[in-house]
Amino acid sequence: MSNMKVELLVVPGCRHTDPAYALLQQVLADLRVGAAVSTVTVSTAEQAQQLRFLGSPTILIDGVDPFPQPGQRPALACRLYPGVDGPAGLPARAALSSALTRAAQPSFPAVPTSAPSQEQRQRSEAAPAITDITSGR
Repeated sequence: MSNMKVELLVVPGCRHTDPAYALLQQVLADLRVGAAVSTVTVSTAEQAQQLRFLGSPTILIDGVDPFPQPGQRPALACRLYPGVDGPAGLPARAALSSALTRAAQPSFPAVPTSAPSQEQRQRSEAAPAITDITSGR
C-alpha cells in the first residue's frame, strides 16, 4: 500500500521502546501498510538537535513527527503524549492509526502545482491531434 519510512527514535534504556515498537507493528498490520520500522538510538545532544528529537520515544513517518509539540525543544529526555487519562509514554493508538493512514494516502494534486516544463510542453505539442470521427473533424 505504501513505501513510507517509519522510524522509532529512542534514548538508550527507554522503557517505552518495546511497547512503542509493538504498537507501531500492530497498527501497521491493522492498516495493512507494508512499512518496515527502524529504531534509531539517540545518545547525544547533537543528535537530538539534528533529528529534532522531542524525547523518547519519537515516531517519524517519512521524516515527519506526526505529534508536534509546539514550543518544545529537542532534548535527550522522556516524551509524553496526550492521553485520555492524562499524559502517557506512547501516542494513543487511534492517533497513531490516523497519522499512518494519512501518510499512506497517495498525493494527487487536484490542479497542477506549477507551469508545465519545457519538456512537457514539447511532448504535448508533438502529440497527435485527436480527431472526432463522428463529426469528421
